[in-house]
Amino acid sequence: MSDRKPVRKRAVKLTPEGLELLRAGLTRVWESDPQRTKLTREARADIFGVSLATADRIVKQEGVDRPTLSLVFKRLGLTWDDRLCEPLSRSEIECQESTSEPPSPAAEPPSSPAEPRTRKPWRRRAILAMGAVGAALAVAFSQAPARLDEEATRHHAFNVNLRSAEIAYHRADYDVAKHYLAKVFVLVEQNPKAPQLSLALRLAGDMATTEGRYAEALEYYKDALVIRRRTNQHRYTIPPLLEAIGDTELKLGNFESARGYFEECLNGYREHGEPGGVAMALRGLGSAEAGLGNTALAKERFNEGLQVIRGRNDAGMEADVRARMALVLRDEGDLDEAKRLLTACLDYWQAEGHKRWIAKTRFELGTVELLAGRANVALMLLAQSRTEYSEMGDAGGAEACKTWLDKLFAQAETGKGELELAEHSDPLHHVATGPDPAPR
Repeated sequence: MSDRKPVRKRAVKLTPEGLELLRAGLTRVWESDPQRTKLTREARADIFGVSLATADRIVKQEGVDRPTLSLVFKRLGLTWDDRLCEPLSRSEIECQESTSEPPSPAAEPPSSPAEPRTRKPWRRRAILAMGAVGAALAVAFSQAPARLDEEATRHHAFNVNLRSAEIAYHRADYDVAKHYLAKVFVLVEQNPKAPQLSLALRLAGDMATTEGRYAEALEYYKDALVIRRRTNQHRYTIPPLLEAIGDTELKLGNFESARGYFEECLNGYREHGEPGGVAMALRGLGSAEAGLGNTALAKERFNEGLQVIRGRNDAGMEADVRARMALVLRDEGDLDEAKRLLTACLDYWQAEGHKRWIAKTRFELGTVELLAGRANVALMLLAQSRTEYSEMGDAGGAEACKTWLDKLFAQAETGKGELELAEHSDPLHHVATGPDPAPR
């Protein structure tokens, strides 16, 4: 198992004085609204301009990040001061880690050693609302040229570090990606801007996904979605986030919820005339239907996706859709056809040299071999895939392999022949554990 460090948890909470000031500002804003109703949790989150879960954590004095607190205070018309927050204690962090995430299909990776004190924690969950954007995020073009030069320098630094993190992530070089992403969050904290925050949160969600922290990744994505909706970025930037949320819901086994996100995603891509996006949304819908047991509809969605990209020279997307089709065939018992499709996909990814997708397809092929009763072949494929995932730092993929290896060893101990199809319910089989072949 990899010893790479997991995404850091939220680092600060409001002091008693800060909480009292926040409550006073909340009451003032609520009472000044002539159309106010009951101050519910949902209404409070809307006033704060954050997601419901983030609002709850703030008032419970649980871990959030400084940019979130600062921007919520601005939303309430309050002046922020760093003395209004304090770091979480080690016991509070451990308590939050043990209670904040519901059980997921993949086990939590082992805790890593504490990071050196000199290393800044990742800044997380920085949420912006429409009302705060104008005051907190607009560039004042009337300022002195020196101020504009400083702004341009910061913007350039953000773009360079974010791009470096994205490139490293898609190359499966996660230590390098984390290094640059940490710099990105430092820059965001120093100069919060809605588009930058949403991009950083999106990539933080992707990184959390590679570590098997699916519930945490879901929060990153949903908070980024709040930003994009409230800052009117939804023309082209909303569908990719909806897709990421749908994929994460699949990993958590929430197939109904995933289907809803993919349907909204599909409508968005169709509205904007993006065939590649339409194919990805249909691919996600197929996986959601497969998870719900609607295999005929799943295959229909996959075939629709293949039809959309036909003739568009998108071999990577086609390979992934066919791999997901193979998993449906596997679940229906058509193991020969599933093996044929997955073998062709593995050949393609090996020719491309894409480490993550090689590991993913090798894992899927191993599950087919195990169900077909070829335990020795399955053992070789699953063990190799697990090693590849671990070397990349992908705890989620490694844990999925371990789950099937455990089934293989249990089968050997009991002397059973073929593994029953009903014994392999695992939502991870219907969705990739990493970036798309054509990242969006």
